Amino acid sequence: MRRRIRGGFDGLLVAVLWLLAPLALAQSSPPAARLTQAWFASADTPEPPPRGDARWQPVELPHVWSMAEQEGRGGWYRLAWRDPAARTQTAALPWSVYLPQVHVNAALWLDGLPLGDGGRLDDPMAFHWNHPMLFRLPPAVAAGAEHDLLIRVRVAGGFGLLAPVEIGPDAALRARHDLRRFWQAEVHGVLALLLLSIAALSLAIWGQRRQDTQYLWLAVSCMAWAVFAVFLYGREFWIDPLWMQWLAQNGTVWWVTGLAHYVHRLTGGPRRRIERVVVGVSLLLGVAALLLDPLSRVHVYSLGHVFALITVGYLLVHTLRHARRTGAGSAYGLALACAVVLLAGVHDVVLTMPVAWSSMALVRQLQDWRFYLTPFGAPLASVLLAFFLARRFVSTLAQFEGLNAQLERRVEDSRQALDRQYEARRQLERAQAAAEERERIVREMHDGIGGHLMTALRGVERGAFSQDRLTELLQDSLDDLRLIIDASSASTALQPALAAWRSRWDPRLEALGVALNWHVDEAVAQVELAPDVVLQLMRILQEAVTNTLKHAQASEVDIHTRLQDAELQLVIRDNGRGALGPGLPTFAPAGAGAGQHGLRSMHNRAAAIGARLEWCAAVGGGTQVLLRLGAPTRPA
Repeated sequence: MRRRIRGGFDGLLVAVLWLLAPLALAQSSPPAARLTQAWFASADTPEPPPRGDARWQPVELPHVWSMAEQEGRGGWYRLAWRDPAARTQTAALPWSVYLPQVHVNAALWLDGLPLGDGGRLDDPMAFHWNHPMLFRLPPAVAAGAEHDLLIRVRVAGGFGLLAPVEIGPDAALRARHDLRRFWQAEVHGVLALLLLSIAALSLAIWGQRRQDTQYLWLAVSCMAWAVFAVFLYGREFWIDPLWMQWLAQNGTVWWVTGLAHYVHRLTGGPRRRIERVVVGVSLLLGVAALLLDPLSRVHVYSLGHVFALITVGYLLVHTLRHARRTGAGSAYGLALACAVVLLAGVHDVVLTMPVAWSSMALVRQLQDWRFYLTPFGAPLASVLLAFFLARRFVSTLAQFEGLNAQLERRVEDSRQALDRQYEARRQLERAQAAAEERERIVREMHDGIGGHLMTALRGVERGAFSQDRLTELLQDSLDDLRLIIDASSASTALQPALAAWRSRWDPRLEALGVALNWHVDEAVAQVELAPDVVLQLMRILQEAVTNTLKHAQASEVDIHTRLQDAELQLVIRDNGRGALGPGLPTFAPAGAGAGQHGLRSMHNRAAAIGARLEWCAAVGGGTQVLLRLGAPTRPA
């Protein structure tokens, strides 16, 4: 806490020194002559009143006069200057007359010779109220003599002002003039661009995040003061100077209005009642100044400045309370910004005090310098506020990035854990599939090969089988074993199993004198079936061909495998003795029971894999067996 408070006071000291640096620079290199005594005549005329005119009154510079106290919108100053006898003026070493501040424009004559002016004196008038003026003396001015310097001052409304006049070598005065013009005018052009950039960025952020109204009010505050900064920077405007003055003075009021809304939102949320009062007073001051005459507007503008100072004082107390309550460094930063503006505002109020009230030497010196600090303090505060908001934005963004990185790590950890679970599940499924496959193979071998071998063994033991019958049983066992191997090797593809079956049966059929007509559509290559389904299909095919060889006495067997209407069709057709109907064939009269058993086995196998099995008489004679199975295919 102490470190934060110390840092706040250190920052305040740096800000005050930054604000006072132009003042110290402006007082360097004192001139050869500094005129503070003058005669003033209230006369808004192109020519000065005669010397003996009663309107000439002695005054001390800086001199401030109100239009309500004088005649019209202009006045004349007469100053006496005794040129040093030792002065040497050449083309290489000229002398000049320097007016640090005049309100709002002036023209100069020396011994009746015009030295120049600040631009147009008639309406619309050129505004030099914030620009110093420098006029070079003509070479013909005699050294060592007393000269008469006349200065005509015109005002746009409200009051006139002439600061002490300085006369000296042009090089020294030009350095003072350029330095003051930079700090008092030109720097505000840069500040206006900076504030408008901050406002544009804030509006862009607010456009994306309408709920964060602190960005909107920061933009309002920066744009309002940017208008005032343009007024400080410019001399001739694209609109009437009085309208520009009204916009600029209202800019200071709306700057503090935006500041109040912004600070409230950064220190706990809006305070509706106070904000309504601030907005209402700002609107009232703007409308009142608009309805009044130019002379009365000055008083409204002064009330606006007082209102702004009171609001800034309230914000200073508010931010300090918030800082003590929360201990947040940003709250102390906000208090620092408000303190800078408040100190600068108090300084400028001292400058506007009537000279007669200013008995303190420090006050007199400040009024003599006539250098306003609020135009620097307010933009500095806005930049500080934008910095704190940007730091808060960056901090929030960093937090979100940290949370995002943490979330990504958690997601990655979860993904890896899920991958491990899926891998374990796949291994378990593979192990289970392998176990099921082993169980299926064992079952198929037991039911098929085991049955054939057991039948052969019992027949041999009893001596009941002939050599041909025993050969047939062994051949059936061997065929069944090959079917099991083919189905297991084919995995999920049907075509390799069909090709292996053909390679075994083609020579056997040819040896028996039976022609094999083999047709497999290209689309069958896309069919994927489970190994047990492939095995059942091959057994049905083998059983159908075996029945043909045993009972049909056929000379040709047509086997056609195709895909039609999203189903797999296996067609076995022969040209043998044929069948009496769709039920049981009539070939092999002595073995009808065995034939019926084979057909029932084929039917059961088809039902086990969800297929339909149909028998019918073939066209031209013989028998046709048709198997239909919904055939899933792999993507092309």
